Amino acid sequence: MRLAFVTQRCGLEVNGGAELVCRQVAEHLSDAWEIEILTTCALDYVTWADHYPAETSEINGVTVRRFPVEEPRNIMHFNLLSETLQLRRKTAPRAEQVAWMKAQGPWSPKLLEYIGNHKQNYDLFVFYGYLYAQVFFGLPAVSDRAVLVPFCHDEWMIDLPIFNELFDLARQVIYSTHAERDFLLGRFPHLDPDGPVIGTGISAPEDVERVLSDLLVEAMDRLDQTGLGGRAFEAGFYRVDGETRRIVVRTGRPTRDAPATLRLFRERMTALAGVYDEAAHTLRLVGEVKIDTGGQAQLAAREAVIDTRTGAISGQKGLTVQA
Repeated sequence: MRLAFVTQRCGLEVNGGAELVCRQVAEHLSDAWEIEILTTCALDYVTWADHYPAETSEINGVTVRRFPVEEPRNIMHFNLLSETLQLRRKTAPRAEQVAWMKAQGPWSPKLLEYIGNHKQNYDLFVFYGYLYAQVFFGLPAVSDRAVLVPFCHDEWMIDLPIFNELFDLARQVIYSTHAERDFLLGRFPHLDPDGPVIGTGISAPEDVERVLSDLLVEAMDRLDQTGLGGRAFEAGFYRVDGETRRIVVRTGRPTRDAPATLRLFRERMTALAGVYDEAAHTLRLVGEVKIDTGGQAQLAAREAVIDTRTGAISGQKGLTVQA
């Protein structure tokens, strides 16, 4: 069986989001099936400017076909479009919604052309992330063999009527969490209530203390190289129980972007894990090691609760001890 995984960007430098999950799943399945990742040349998710060559390459045994972005996104123009559309998101004309979707990007006509012209070359197309142009414009051309992995949460864009079409067309929707499935069933009642919920595997390092030490050194090196000023660099050490441990490194981005900070350096960590309360839609994380901008390491006993529907973080508390 030959599968095409479609995502907005792909590379070893892409360390989070649907893009990383796309690559990880492709790598896990590559021993059983022939898999190609179809993507753009972009690395920066703000501008979508071309970074990688428009060519076919290989990452960890998986073929990656990259196609150029026609032009970088003008983020100021896009934000104005978004502000206008958000207020009228349920009533705006379809043409305005589609224009916003194109401006959202990444806009790569050659990628879309390839998908349409090579439908018969693949048994299945798996589209990652409902919110991007390559999915919205690419999936309809291969809808009879299209799987959608939406990575959706409660945000204003999901109210746009054009997404009714997208979710109608997909042959199968695969959810990442039960909370996502519950939310989407409320938004799109026609979806299969028993649709599959499929996450990704995790592998804890055997020598977790050594890995943590390496991450702390890397964080300090990056502080020296980038001059982050007043922004902190943190390495988190999470314990689910006496045996299971997880690691994450994150930057001190603005708090409104907290979900993104938890995904930084995901290539170098095991996945976030903790005590998941399905009924309350929360993930509880415990433990943290922090390096502040002055280069001081701190060991903190903290507790953070993440709302899996919105990504909001709350409830951090505990005693910090200077190392």
